[in-house]
Amino acid sequence: MPFRFKQEKTPDNKSSSLKKVFAAAMDLLLRLTGAAGTAFLLEKGGTMRHLLSRGHLQLDVGRENLSLLLETFARRVREQGTIQLGSGSISQEGEETVFYFLGAPVTLWGREIGIMLAAKYGKGFSQEDRYVFSLVLAHLERILLTTEPREYKLFLDNRLVLPDLPAPVQNIKFSLDLRELLLSVDDLIMETLDTDVCLLFLPEDAGNRLRTEVLRVREPEWEVEIEPHCPADTYLFSLVYGEGKPLLLVDIGQDPHFAGCRLQNLVACLMAAPIVAGEEKLGVLLVGSRIPGNYDQDDLKTLCAFASQVGVLSELAASANYWEGYQYHIIESVPAAIISIDKKGYITTYNSGARELLGIPDIEVKGYHYRDLLAKIRAKVELDEVFPELEARIEETLQKGVSYERWDLQVPRRRGNSLFVNLSFAPILDYRQWIMGATFVIEDVTEKRQLEISLQEAEKLAALGELAAGIAHEMRNPLTTIKGFTQLIRQNNYSAEELAGYTRLMLAEMDRMGGIINNLLLLADTTRVQVDSVDLNQVLEILLSLIHAEAILRDVEIRYRPAPYLPPVRGDFNELKQALLNIATNALQAMAFGGILTLSSEYRAGEGEAWIQIGDTGCGIAPDIISHVFNPFFSTKEEGTGLGLPIAYRIVQRYGGRISFDSKVGEGTVFTIKLPVIKEGEGS
Repeated sequence: MPFRFKQEKTPDNKSSSLKKVFAAAMDLLLRLTGAAGTAFLLEKGGTMRHLLSRGHLQLDVGRENLSLLLETFARRVREQGTIQLGSGSISQEGEETVFYFLGAPVTLWGREIGIMLAAKYGKGFSQEDRYVFSLVLAHLERILLTTEPREYKLFLDNRLVLPDLPAPVQNIKFSLDLRELLLSVDDLIMETLDTDVCLLFLPEDAGNRLRTEVLRVREPEWEVEIEPHCPADTYLFSLVYGEGKPLLLVDIGQDPHFAGCRLQNLVACLMAAPIVAGEEKLGVLLVGSRIPGNYDQDDLKTLCAFASQVGVLSELAASANYWEGYQYHIIESVPAAIISIDKKGYITTYNSGARELLGIPDIEVKGYHYRDLLAKIRAKVELDEVFPELEARIEETLQKGVSYERWDLQVPRRRGNSLFVNLSFAPILDYRQWIMGATFVIEDVTEKRQLEISLQEAEKLAALGELAAGIAHEMRNPLTTIKGFTQLIRQNNYSAEELAGYTRLMLAEMDRMGGIINNLLLLADTTRVQVDSVDLNQVLEILLSLIHAEAILRDVEIRYRPAPYLPPVRGDFNELKQALLNIATNALQAMAFGGILTLSSEYRAGEGEAWIQIGDTGCGIAPDIISHVFNPFFSTKEEGTGLGLPIAYRIVQRYGGRISFDSKVGEGTVFTIKLPVIKEGEGS
C-alpha cells in the first residue's frame, strides 16, 4: 500500500525552527526506544490532526489504518494526562498485526499543546523505554521554555546526547542504523547538494527487495506517492545496489528505464550512490531535485563521499555495538548482583546476579527509581533497621562520590533463614570526574558466613574442651593432696602437731583451688565492678612497687618511662592493675638469667588512646605457640596456671581496649595495651 506523504509549509522561520526541534526529539525517540515511527498530534475541531510524523511505520501498514489507531490512543493519553502504554491491531491482506504504542501529553506553561506518540510492532515497549520517553519529553519542554527560537540550533546540534539519560541508554547512540546515521547529516546533504528529496533504500528479503525510507522532503507543500518496497532487480537498484556503481540522471523524464516510475512525479533530476561497509552492501542513498540538470559529476562525487562516510560510521557503530554487547555479557556473567543508577537515582543496569539474588524480574526494576526497588526488597526481607543508613549511603555516593567497600549485613528474610550479604557502593565518574551515577555490588556470602559460624562453634567447643581439661588438671593436684592427707588422718596414728601440719597443707591447697575459681570468675566476667576514671601512670607507679622485689631477685633492671601527659581512661583501678601485673609478671618469668624490663606510657591523640608498653629481653615466644598465648590454662612454665595473660586480655577487652604483642625468639617480647581515653566533656 503506498504511503501518501504530505509535508506542510510552515508560515515563518520561527515555526520552521520549532518544527525542527520537535522533529529532532522524535528522531531521538526513534533511536532510544527502538520505535518504528513517532508522531506529534494536535486536536482541532474534535479530531486529532497529525502535525509531524517520523519513521517508516506508515510505509509498512498505510497511513489511513495506522492513523485511526494512533488517534484513538492519543485520545486515551489526553484523558489520562500521563504517559501511557497501549496496543492495537490491524488486519491487512488476511493477516493481523499487533502494534504497541507509547504516548504522553506535551505541555508548555501548564497548557497541553499536543500529544507525542511512538509506535512499534513485534515487541512492546519496556519500562526503560517509558522512562527514556519521559526524559526526552522533559528535555524538549525545558528547551522550549528556556531557549530563544534563534538558539534552537543548540538543541539540534546536541540532540544525540541528553545529560539526564542513564549511561547505558546514552550508549545507545552508538547503536545507529543507516537511517539514523543519515538523519544526523541530512541537513548537510540537503544544503550541500541543493536537494528537494532525500531517500534511503535498505535491503530486505535476503536482498531481493529494498525498503523505502523517507529521510527528508524539502518544502513547499506537495503530495506524492512513494512505493514502500522496490524490487532489487530494477535498473536503478541492480546498477547501484547490485553492481555498486553510482548513478546520475540529469533528466529522469528522458530515460526510458524510468517510464511510469513514481519517482518521475517526485523529482526531475536524481543521483544515487551505494552504501557499503567493507564487503557488505548496506543500501542505497538517493537524492533528487525538481529542477532538470541540477546535478553534475562533481555533485555525484560529493554524494558518494557522503555515502562512503556513512559506511565508515556504520562500521564504527557495529564495532561499538560489539564492545557494548561484550561488556553487557561480562556484567551478566558476574555471579554477584550488579545494579547501577543514574545521577537521579533511576536504575539502568540490573544483571542476572541481581535477578537471582533478589528474585525480582528486571521488567519491574529497570527504569524505576532505586527507592522503588528498595520497597520491593523490603516486602521480602527485614530492612527496617538498616534502611535509613542504606538510603543515606546511596545518596552520599550519588551526591558526594563517597565509596563504601564490603559493608557486611545480616538481613532476616520474612520467610526462611537470614541472608548474609556484602554491599559495596562506588560512584560512576566521567572523564571530568563528574558524578554520572553509582554502581552497587551485592555479594551473597550466606554459605560462607554459615561455614564461618560452624567453625566458630567448633572452635568454641574445642576451647571449652581445653578449658575443662585445664580446670581438671589444676584441680586434680590439690584434690589429690587433700585426699591423701585425709586418708592419713583417718588412721589416727599421728600427733596433734603432725595433724596440725597436715591441716595447714590441706588449707593451703584449698586456698589454691579458691584462687583458681576466682580467676575463672574474673575470666568469665561474672562480677560487676565500679567503672571510674583511672590514671594509668598512677597504676604503673603502684605496679613498680609490686614487682620491685622480684626484679631484684631475678637480676632484672627496670626502666620506667611515663608520658608527661596522659588523659584518664574508663575502668576499674584494681582490675587494670591486675592486668598489668599479670603481663609484667609474665615478662619477669621470661628473663631467667636477668635482663631489662621496660614500662612506658604514651598518649596517641590521633587514635584517642592511651598506650602502655611492657617489654622484656627474655626468651621470646616461639612462632608455633603465638596463637595460644591468650588461651586459658596454656602455659610453658612449670609453675604457671596459664590464666595470667587470658585474664589480662579479658580485663582490657571489657573496657574497650586491645592487647597486641611483638616477639622474637631469643630477643624478647613487647606487649602493648591500648585503652580509649575519656574525651573532654564526657565526665568521669
